[in-house]
Amino acid sequence: MDNLSKHNDNDSLSGDSDLSFDQTSLQGKSLSVRSSTSQLTGLDEYEDALTYAEALWDHITMDQEELVFRAQDLIEVVDMADKDWWYGVIEDREGWFPAAFVRIRVNQIQIEDDIDTSFAAPLLASPKLRRISIMNKDQARTNVVNEIINAEREYVKHLKDVVEVMSSFHVHFFLHMGHAL
Repeated sequence: MDNLSKHNDNDSLSGDSDLSFDQTSLQGKSLSVRSSTSQLTGLDEYEDALTYAEALWDHITMDQEELVFRAQDLIEVVDMADKDWWYGVIEDREGWFPAAFVRIRVNQIQIEDDIDTSFAAPLLASPKLRRISIMNKDQARTNVVNEIINAEREYVKHLKDVVEVMSSFHVHFFLHMGHAL
């Protein structure tokens, strides 16, 4: 026998005040549960937020399953499960594309605000897009960090080239000045 049945069999209500107290307590708990549920729903909506990437280079392909785009195109990324190939949408076209050809936009919320919702609604209703996996946030962070590291390496390489050129210029300049004296 469960606790509720025991309570009903062994106890008697002393009056309406006990009943109203229990109802008030239940209403408070119900409100608390609804509040917690709405907060969780808000978190779920945040998890399902759209992710956008900007094309760094043109991607031209003959493969029907791949997404063709030009540099600076804005791509809605819907699947990042594979680190090398992502699935995305541009207007009415969708397909796979190399992750190395794009960079994740930093301010995703601003992009969502800028997009016309009447345009985005039919895309979100697409049955193909319903099977979309949730963005792998760790993979996105890893890609952004790798992009920053690669950019820094290129910068250091260019600085070394500048230092090398300047050093050789100074050596030639002083050698030339020595011969002139």
